[in-house]
Amino acid sequence: MSNDPILFVDADLMSRLLNCAVLRECGFNVLEARSYAEACRLIHEHPYLTALVTSVDLASEAEGFDVARCARATSAHVPVVYLSAVDIQRYVVEGVAGSRFIPRPFDPYQIVRTLDAAAPLAPVRLE
Repeated sequence: MSNDPILFVDADLMSRLLNCAVLRECGFNVLEARSYAEACRLIHEHPYLTALVTSVDLASEAEGFDVARCARATSAHVPVVYLSAVDIQRYVVEGVAGSRFIPRPFDPYQIVRTLDAAAPLAPVRLE
């Protein structure tokens, strides 16, 4: 597993606390953001992300789809996982290519399984 962080974005505090705790328990290095602006700032500060996990509804001016486009502008192949209670058809239309979708409600370990499956797709860091 990479030492580069996963960015977890969700406006809901309880969701962030629970899901990030599970991710950390499973050995992931996790950065947290609650909004599009905060997420994009972290993306620019940490251009090498292992993955992006974002809620679609961020209760702000932008949505998780916008966060994913920001992340892909910095790292074209970063794995993206969307979390949402919205109809999957919206994800099909607005989600970035090669991303994954987990419908709410879900077991937090489903995120871990999805990230493990996406790991071979993560960009290789050349330094």
